[in-house]
Amino acid sequence: MYGILSKLVHETNFDDTEKLKTLINGNASAMVNSIADSGHIFARTFAGASLTPGMHNAELMGGMTQVSFMSQLAAKEDISDVVDKLKQIASAVLTQSSLRIAVTCGEDAVESNTNALVDFIQGLPTVGKSIPSVSNPFSPHYKKTFFPLPFSVNFSAKVLRGVPYTHGDGASLQVLSSLMTNHYLHREIREKNGAYGGGARYAGLNGLFSFYSYRDPRTLETLDTYSQSVDWVQKRVFSDQEMTESKLSIFQGVDAPQSVSEEGMLQFVNGISDEMRQWRREALLKVTQDDIKRVAEQYLAKPVQGGHYSTALLGESNDRIAAENGWHINQWGEAVKE
Repeated sequence: MYGILSKLVHETNFDDTEKLKTLINGNASAMVNSIADSGHIFARTFAGASLTPGMHNAELMGGMTQVSFMSQLAAKEDISDVVDKLKQIASAVLTQSSLRIAVTCGEDAVESNTNALVDFIQGLPTVGKSIPSVSNPFSPHYKKTFFPLPFSVNFSAKVLRGVPYTHGDGASLQVLSSLMTNHYLHREIREKNGAYGGGARYAGLNGLFSFYSYRDPRTLETLDTYSQSVDWVQKRVFSDQEMTESKLSIFQGVDAPQSVSEEGMLQFVNGISDEMRQWRREALLKVTQDDIKRVAEQYLAKPVQGGHYSTALLGESNDRIAAENGWHINQWGEAVKE
């Protein structure tokens, strides 16, 4: 395996523009096609990008901005500037000083893996060429963005800021999202109004609370449903059984079996230790009805009233979604349609 990696690092020919063009076209086509299957994820990512620096970077690398970027690259006839930039990136990042490495293996394979890994690392340059960077301090901002797409259905997301992983309210927000999905949003968005799916989601790692709909025949009406769900949850009294079932559904994901390749990755990538995960489990078990009401007011009702959220909508154009109504219209979708 390390031999294959070494060959990739040292022998990749960026000057083969024919093959590079094929790769770019294939990647661009795959990303555009993925919107129809995962439009709600693209909407959620784009809306969250204006709220935290982590989601901003994630959107640049894998969201609608990246889809647009790859489509622009695929449309280029001359990609010589792309070749030059790829070479610059390779010389900057494929170095010993830029690596963090995690290896998952059995005890009997530790020594052989270590020796092979050392040989691989030693074959890399010690330091790379520096690439000038521009400092862009991030500050949260709130906006409504619409992507016109050649679909007869829509994908929507409304995203609000939550709390860091280790904050005590994170567990309450996660239980809140489960209760809102199972007892209100699923019924209103899917069963009553015909969307393929919809609900609320709290992502503990990035600290964002999201409403979303998937393959939805409605547009602004679903955004109204998100707001109505906040009013609903503040008035609703949940039974002990509903609270317990909500927590159990969360634990199905928290304690789901992991593949060998995933073991330890949460700590390696995100810095979440086993102790922090156990603390989160215990916090989930302690969430009460009062906690649900409190976080719904603090992290949903007040921000919604103050306009402190971002919205993204992908789908079919209509007259109500216009710049004069506060929407930023991203015309990338129209360009792709043409």
